[in-house]
Amino acid sequence: MNKRIKFLIKRYFVLISGCFLVASASAQQTREAFMELEAKPIEEKGWIDFRESNTLNPQTLFAEHGNKFGLTALDEMRQYRVHTDEIGHTHFRFQQYHNGLKIIGAETILHHNGLYLKSMNGDIAENLNMNIQPLISSEKGLQLSKDAMNALSYVWENPDVAAKLTQISKGEKNFEKPTGELVICRKNWDAEFTEENLVLAYCYRMMVLPVDQSKDVYVDAITGEIIKQIPLATNCNNNTGNTTWYGSKSFNAGYYGWPNNAWLLESHCPGEATMRSLRGDPLLIYNYGDADGSWTDANGVNGYNQRAGVTTYWAIHQAYDYYQDFHSRLSYDNSNGQLDCFSEITGGLWLSSAENASWNTVTHHMSFGAGNTSSPTDDWNTLDIVGHEMTHGVHQWAIGNNYSGQPGALDESFADIFGVCIESYAKGTALPDWLMGNDRAPAIRSMADPNLNGCADTYFGTWWVDPSSSFDNGGVHFNSGIQNFWFYLLVMGGSGTNDHGNNYSVGSIGLNAARNIAYRNMEVYLTTSSGFVDAREGSLRAAQDLFGWCSNEMLQVGKAWHAVGVSTYSPDWNYLTPCGNVPAGAVYRGIDKLRTSTTCTTTLPSGSNAIFSSGFGGITLSPGFTAASGCAFTAAIDYCNEGAYNRTANPEETEQQIERTPLKSEIEILHVYPNPASDKVYITFESRADLSELQFSLTDVSGRNLKATLNEEKSTGNLKQIVVDVSGLPGGLYMLFIRNKQFSASSKIVINNQ
Repeated sequence: MNKRIKFLIKRYFVLISGCFLVASASAQQTREAFMELEAKPIEEKGWIDFRESNTLNPQTLFAEHGNKFGLTALDEMRQYRVHTDEIGHTHFRFQQYHNGLKIIGAETILHHNGLYLKSMNGDIAENLNMNIQPLISSEKGLQLSKDAMNALSYVWENPDVAAKLTQISKGEKNFEKPTGELVICRKNWDAEFTEENLVLAYCYRMMVLPVDQSKDVYVDAITGEIIKQIPLATNCNNNTGNTTWYGSKSFNAGYYGWPNNAWLLESHCPGEATMRSLRGDPLLIYNYGDADGSWTDANGVNGYNQRAGVTTYWAIHQAYDYYQDFHSRLSYDNSNGQLDCFSEITGGLWLSSAENASWNTVTHHMSFGAGNTSSPTDDWNTLDIVGHEMTHGVHQWAIGNNYSGQPGALDESFADIFGVCIESYAKGTALPDWLMGNDRAPAIRSMADPNLNGCADTYFGTWWVDPSSSFDNGGVHFNSGIQNFWFYLLVMGGSGTNDHGNNYSVGSIGLNAARNIAYRNMEVYLTTSSGFVDAREGSLRAAQDLFGWCSNEMLQVGKAWHAVGVSTYSPDWNYLTPCGNVPAGAVYRGIDKLRTSTTCTTTLPSGSNAIFSSGFGGITLSPGFTAASGCAFTAAIDYCNEGAYNRTANPEETEQQIERTPLKSEIEILHVYPNPASDKVYITFESRADLSELQFSLTDVSGRNLKATLNEEKSTGNLKQIVVDVSGLPGGLYMLFIRNKQFSASSKIVINNQ
């Protein structure tokens, strides 16, 4: 079976903490030993944190330890990008290949903080042995793709058009007749990378006219079934309206003299990307020209609207300057890639509708429609729309292109987030207006209230669009409201009740902190297969990187995701955020690890067990713990109990008063098998206490204590084993506790009874 990385580990490994589960016999010991030595227990599916003591080399990790991650001799992890960010962390992106074929979406990112390999996230297809011999020909697959596209015209059937596209795309070869690349992809792109869900496929880049209707088409190379169609242009469609201009602005332009009307909207300024503002269809390029450099409408020729070209040109400069000033990024590709913008497009061969704006993932150009009226103020090139389209380019270079389902909704959301940030930057306002395209009215979308435009503000909420549906490529423009509203709450703060009936209260962290977290998440942590749960996990890690563990920023990021319904915890649990203040008298269900700063004063009830971890002052409390009167401390779900010290606290003691003398735990769980279980669970542990001195109990996720029925007890010196009968318990997650008067140990047990 193949699972997301974290689910894979959960199934195949056992750690003392109980966060890893048991594998089948052949690979268990090798994998278990490696993961116990190198990795921390897992909190979120698809993410692994490595221990600070590891010496793993990210560039050779898969070559040296591929079998620990389910890779076989038929698999290869090819590094395709390395990026060192502004805080000195280096990120290595790998693509999985099987029998030499690319597995679409099976991407993994390794994160090195300059001292050690810190973490890993992504998707790996495990233990594959796939047939890579197609049963249909490439020509047959192409015909099936054409049947599915049903386009009026294909670029490769128009040699002049293909030659022109090749020219303006600087030699891009994707305009020839596609031969079909053999790849491996998922039948259901919303499901896991299991062998049952993976198929041999042809991928065809179907460049059609109008160009914005082009798609990558995946055809099952065995059955001929159309598996997936992914658009190659990102579109933003809306109703018509007026465009408000931004007054007289200064900008750089190029002087070319006759016959180019002297001045062109084209800049080759030292140190920045070449930027061009052009008019009409990109296949029939026309420059915006001016005789004296004043750029008034009177100087225009052939009836075109100079203001449209100037507005786009100035706006793309603002977008470029924003990314450079706030995120140290040079153009969409971070390498000063040329920025070409085409305005006043009325349809034709480039845009299928004049009520549209687009970033093209193949030619890397932006196109802005003229609207459905002849009014010069009806263009689709407001500041936030231009910023939105450039951000699609940033997203493509940072993550890749999967413009469908949840990945596509995140793509649209990031474009909205930075579109409104760019608008606010250019206008000099402290905060965005939270309305996309509002200058041309009416707004396309509201980030403050996505429901106003029929967009979702809650994961699987009222306006949620099924990501597997054909509507809007799986709701990319409608489900984008989830992360949009998350960003709004993070900046502005707010409280209310979401579509699932869950109350929320989010504190403002301000625009600067929020956009830096969102940008780092997009640039560093997400892949083309990432959905909203991954976006939550990545943004928490981005907040931790930038502001520290359990910082207020990290706390509010978690609270904002809870507000929009994206949480890894059950809605009926009290503790729904990664960290926060623990109020007096609160009961926290299902929580077994909390972290507090080393300077924090805590008061624990008599008899409670606390584990203080060196370096960051971890504190572990049992599920169902009730804070003592007057107790309030900042706490967070901890990744592991590494390097712990045991201590029983009295009500009068504070953390500062507890002596930091390391003690060997008198109870240490060594092995839990099988896990998951349906009948009996064998727990092997070490303790100096006699079995008669120990108490055993089970707790469900609500914190309710259940009696543990012991079938057998064995003891040889300090090594002991108990057998727990779980046959009568319903399926779910449980905690097993072993206690005496001074010490305790716990382990998670998964019961899979129906």
